[in-house]
Amino acid sequence: MLTKKGIVILTIVIIVANIFIGIAVIENINEDNNQEYLTIDPTLPPGDLVFEVSPLSLDYIDYIIPLGQLGPVGHTLPTNHIYFVHGGISGQPVYAPARGKILEIQSYGTDDDEIRLGVSNSKSYYLTHLNLSDTFKVGDWVETGTLLGYTTISALDLGVIDTEITIYFINPSRYPTIETIHCGPPIHYFVEPLRTQLYDKVHTSGDKDGIISYDIDGTLSGNWFLKYEDESELEELNATEYGATHLAFVRDPIYLNNKWVVSIGGVIFDPGVYLFQNESIAPPNVTLSTGKCTYKLYDRWNTRVGLLIVQLLDNRTIKIEAFHDTINDTRDFTSNYFIYER
Repeated sequence: MLTKKGIVILTIVIIVANIFIGIAVIENINEDNNQEYLTIDPTLPPGDLVFEVSPLSLDYIDYIIPLGQLGPVGHTLPTNHIYFVHGGISGQPVYAPARGKILEIQSYGTDDDEIRLGVSNSKSYYLTHLNLSDTFKVGDWVETGTLLGYTTISALDLGVIDTEITIYFINPSRYPTIETIHCGPPIHYFVEPLRTQLYDKVHTSGDKDGIISYDIDGTLSGNWFLKYEDESELEELNATEYGATHLAFVRDPIYLNNKWVVSIGGVIFDPGVYLFQNESIAPPNVTLSTGKCTYKLYDRWNTRVGLLIVQLLDNRTIKIEAFHDTINDTRDFTSNYFIYER
């Protein structure tokens, strides 16, 4: 049985691996300039997505991380897929949970692949971090329960794209792939009793499916993006890595009883996920009328590591600054503040 600290460490390993995955996928989409066909095939007939087989044997799954996992830098914003954590034991068989047409195969290094399968003209799914059999190719149809390959790192990713679902974000153009805008809750698509068995393995004190958008217009709650002039400014800030310019005031789905946190990609403070004190003003309650708001920052082990001040300048713009200050109750803005937008 993993301890809470052990789960934290294992999750960090998973997130680091996924940072590079996310960057590679985005680069591929930009080069192809046809992201819809990488994720959804509109020529397929309409139909439902039904997962009849678990991609991993239930005995191999230690626990499941729901949608919304936070892992700056690459996953500063809530993650749009779930993780089947299996303790890092490689070589476990991975099965196709539903019949589908292979839309894309990506390789991210030695024996570390991703496969995307279209199920209908509106639904598809993908599995990442498996050593995919070299017998598969784009255009093939794969039947439910087919052995796809074997696990590699300590978790297998499962994501669902369902264009009949549209996740609300204040500024949808900020999200480069439809995996986020049309993110489906993967466990919801499994048949019973498998669905209940998988929900029982979800490690969270919040929503079992998870949440990826906390955007509430006119408040601090949700995702924010650094305002900058050009790429040279990002180089000066050492913020060229994907996710470094992101910021999110959300709930942590895994730790700390689903409390409000700030996920920081960098720029204003060390990348990480930081807890607020219990008496802090919840981000949905921070509005223009609040004025400057102060948060004492704590790490996941409840050690104070800093201080953050933030103020809404208008409904979709904030002024923010963070300090490595573990003593003071508040600070005034200096010339080192940053502006973030929706």
